[in-house]
Amino acid sequence: MKKYFIPFVLIVSVVFLHSESETDVSITDYFPIEPLTCWSYAGISGEKEFLIVFIKDSSPSDKYKNETLLTFEEQWIATNMPCRVVMGATGVLYGLRENKVLGLVRKNLAGQYTEYEHPFPLILAKPNTIWTYNDRGEYLQYFTSKASCKFDDKVFSDCILVEEKLKDLDNDRILRIKKSYYAKYVGLVYVTLTGKDGKESVFMKLKETSLLKK
Repeated sequence: MKKYFIPFVLIVSVVFLHSESETDVSITDYFPIEPLTCWSYAGISGEKEFLIVFIKDSSPSDKYKNETLLTFEEQWIATNMPCRVVMGATGVLYGLRENKVLGLVRKNLAGQYTEYEHPFPLILAKPNTIWTYNDRGEYLQYFTSKASCKFDDKVFSDCILVEEKLKDLDNDRILRIKKSYYAKYVGLVYVTLTGKDGKESVFMKLKETSLLKK
């Protein structure tokens, strides 16, 4: 699923951490799946709120009935109005396979479902996982690692960083780098984008989550 924001200035410090063995990492520690868990994110300079809610484990068909499914609803909320207005909602169906989270099905604003193509885009996996995906002509490379991140007044010392590179196969040039930080017991906390100009900017950052209120 593609989302577009106007990036704002990046103020972040990142420290990479390394461990001798990552075999005992449980990926659901970094991708919480408790029903009705909510996360809200700052989008375009804080003018819009990006809310993700884990709602259920279901599928629009029987195709994935024998595997663990994770369904999230993404709500776009206008915050520059007298009351919080939901501008629309989409959905993503993820599969939990071999300690990896993969994108399987996406639902658009009209409620129409579209399946991702095999081998599916990688959402999250244990550190030092390498993955490739061809999304209808867009070639994506993934690499995961241990990291920590700090932004605003938030510090997350135990993260898995998913680095996604969009490449031009004609000249092997990197067109975009997307970095997503997943914190242990919290989930996605921070995303940055680096364009062809080499400048890194904020794509979205965590404002609050029900997990940190407990």
